[in-house]
Parts: sequence; C-alpha cells; structure tokens
Amino acid sequence: MKKVFLAAALVVAALPGCGQRDEADVMRQSEDVVADARKEYDAEQDAAKQSSADAAPAVSLADEFADAYTHAEATLRQAREMKYSWTTTAPLLKAASEAAESGDYEKGMSLVTEALLQAELAIGQATEQGTAWKQAVVQ
Repeated sequence: MKKVFLAAALVVAALPGCGQRDEADVMRQSEDVVADARKEYDAEQDAAKQSSADAAPAVSLADEFADAYTHAEATLRQAREMKYSWTTTAPLLKAASEAAESGDYEKGMSLVTEALLQAELAIGQATEQGTAWKQAVVQ
C-alpha cells in the first residue's frame, strides 16, 4: 500500500515539470505506474496469504487438551477446598484422560469441558450456599 502512495506521489511530483509532454501522455504514464505498484502490492499480499496457509497450526489439539485438563483439575481442586465438589466431576476427568491417552482428543476435550463446567458450577453453588443458609434460619 505504501508503494501505491509512493508511486502516486512521484507521478504528482513529475506533473509540474512536464511542459513539453502532452496531458494524455502524462496520464498514461501515471496510470502505468499506479498499475505496476498495485500488481506488486497484490503479489506481496498473495505471498503473505500463502505463507500463512502453509504454516502449521500454532496449537495442536493435544496441547489444547492439556491446557483444558490442567484448568479443569485446578477448578476441581478449588471446589474440593470449598467442600463442594460434585461426585461426577472426577470420573469425567479420568475418562477424559483415558480418551486422550488413546488418541481421541475430541472425545477427551468434550469430557474435560463437561468436567470443567461441573467444577465451576460446584464453586458457584458453594458461593451461593455460603450466604443462602442465613435466610433459612428462623429468627
């Protein structure tokens, strides 16, 4: 894009000193310069798109699973510390781990996502029940 502006600026700078040339010749020349700059810019953009398409994905599914599993474990640990972990969460994490070990990362991600959701809901329940009991007490 910078080259297109540079080319246009060069054409504009050349216009005042072209007393002997006819106006149509100057216009043709400026159009050619702009067209060449545009082609060069398009070629650069195509090359950039091709190189990004050839690049390997930044994060593999295995890495994504490992991150999600670590996050789910930490969230479950927090729910356990609050004494509100659900009994179904740990088996989900175990099943997710087994699925990933067998190479089925999609199933593992599905299971670890469910386990993370359950651990987060358990923490929410603990927080809510931490103050809700006061409303149940007869005064």
